[in-house]
Amino acid sequence: MMKDHILAAIEHEIRVCKHLYTKFSAEHWDYRPMEGMRSTLELLRYLAGCSISMVHALTQGYKDETGEYVFRHYTYLEEMPADQFIAEMDKQWAGIQQFFATLTDSDLTTKQVKIPWEKEPVPLGQGLIDCGVKFLTAYRMQLFLYAKLAVDPELNTANCWAGIDWKRDAEKTETS
Repeated sequence: MMKDHILAAIEHEIRVCKHLYTKFSAEHWDYRPMEGMRSTLELLRYLAGCSISMVHALTQGYKDETGEYVFRHYTYLEEMPADQFIAEMDKQWAGIQQFFATLTDSDLTTKQVKIPWEKEPVPLGQGLIDCGVKFLTAYRMQLFLYAKLAVDPELNTANCWAGIDWKRDAEKTETS
């Protein structure tokens, strides 16, 4: 059951990210709220691999055989064009589903993993929530804020948390 809940949370975050992506157009890819922050495109590239890379890091270690950090397995995303975001999010989701298919609920509570900022190992389930889910949630919120600042100040809570345009959809229904 815990496995299903974590998977559902990841799926939801991916769906909301894909919804928010549809709010942008090519003119917004270079947008950054201020110097030193990621551009919209850089944020999309990070979102396209942040969850699956942490799943791999938790289960296979943070460095590969060359000593590079695991996210380096996703260096191809550094060149990802914006129009590939949906496909890459789908690819990330497929990889996460494939990984979860190998787990049991017991694995989530009994296997211990190391999170870099924690002193002691934590159960795999906690690690997957802290890294696999929360990273998507945090950066999804950042994407929402970019969309609200750069694209449409009328975007609202429903866009951010549910991935829907409920106010606009309700207004269309009322005027139809």
